[in-house]
Amino acid sequence: MPYVMIVDDSRDSVEPLARFLERSGYLVTMMTDAQEAIGEIIRRPPHVLLLDLLMPEMDGAMLLEVLRSYLRLQALPVVVLTGVPDSPMVQRVRDLNVNAVLTKGRRASRKWKPRSASPATTSRGRRRREPVR
Repeated sequence: MPYVMIVDDSRDSVEPLARFLERSGYLVTMMTDAQEAIGEIIRRPPHVLLLDLLMPEMDGAMLLEVLRSYLRLQALPVVVLTGVPDSPMVQRVRDLNVNAVLTKGRRASRKWKPRSASPATTSRGRRRREPVR
């Protein structure tokens, strides 16, 4: 079973994501403390790490710098979750070889606008099939 670790100081903000991943067949561990997360990742590296940037005591960039210092964790897939996509810290983690940076929270919902479906297309933008007569 694929193993995903989510490190975010706000458990409430990532619980829906964790539930979705669990329902999709992933084993999920949520950590709210970056220091504890480092120890757990070293003991049992996840298949992918979902990492918040802004956390107290140790931010996500510092956590990632520690992880990347371990040879066996240099290729660990990391997806950064941030509510501040234009932060200088985002460039810092990009330089540490992250796989993706995703915007979470209100900023994410403001940027995403659904495409309006025309009568000839479905809500997913696919062409609607004409009935055979």
